[in-house]
Amino acid sequence: MEILESALYWRKKGIAVIPIRFRDKKPDGSLLPRDEKGKPVWEPFQKRLPTENEIKTWFPSRLRNMAIITGWRGLVVLDFDNAAAFSQWRVWTTRKGGFTRYASESTYQVRTARGIHVYVRLPHTELNRKFDGIDIKAAGGYVLAPPSIHPTGIQYQAVDEKAQIILVDALSDILPAKLLEKHTELPEDVVILPGRAQVPQPSDDLWETVNRGPDPERALVDQIREKFDILSFFPNAEKTSGNGRWYRSMCPFHQDNHPSFWIDRARQICGCFAACTPKPLDVINLYARLNGISNVESIFSLSRLL
Repeated sequence: MEILESALYWRKKGIAVIPIRFRDKKPDGSLLPRDEKGKPVWEPFQKRLPTENEIKTWFPSRLRNMAIITGWRGLVVLDFDNAAAFSQWRVWTTRKGGFTRYASESTYQVRTARGIHVYVRLPHTELNRKFDGIDIKAAGGYVLAPPSIHPTGIQYQAVDEKAQIILVDALSDILPAKLLEKHTELPEDVVILPGRAQVPQPSDDLWETVNRGPDPERALVDQIREKFDILSFFPNAEKTSGNGRWYRSMCPFHQDNHPSFWIDRARQICGCFAACTPKPLDVINLYARLNGISNVESIFSLSRLL
């Protein structure tokens, strides 16, 4: 697929692209819009698609690279640094089976200069993360896309151009939950509860495990919600109401220059005014989002702290 054709294809899919210098990884500032100070910027395309005219101006020939914007509309790319890291991941997905194996085998993937890019979609904004051998490219980032040329001269190539980008509920659908909890990094004014527990393995009867807790007379979910004050995740939150019900803090899910994350202590829920959270989060949902794990795995972890 030629670079212009590829750029128009991604735009039709609702995914933004930007021009990159030929055989480079840096945006081509000569083609990008400029801010008030005259500096070329690519960040506006984190929130809008380029027009067809912009794309046709950017990619008149092969002598240019192209990047896909990650984070917007839930697009996340698992960047495996080398073949060994990718192989280890595939062994894990095969052993886990089910949807995890299906997603790892079916979703859109790209061969890079040294490793593999694995594309997935999430129903929410995800945090950038860095593990041993794997980078998670999410909000505020971009990755080179086919048919770009790496500085080493190797061309990026789709493993299967017809493959679709699979939607997953959480990163733990495609990466081990223990790995995600271990490597979570957050802004200074957001914390994860001390003594973070390892995620126990579910029994054959998943819901029986979820609802088994210290007090068999009450649902485990209710005990978790009563035990943990949602405000404890935001030690630097500012009170915004006289009765102590409402607080505001920096959002942990996007680059927040002004506090835009609201906390309601009365209902023990929270959310982002900038739409990072389509629905309000309770303590279970919040812990899951902060760690990139599913709600079920969040219940398992929090139950160990009761």
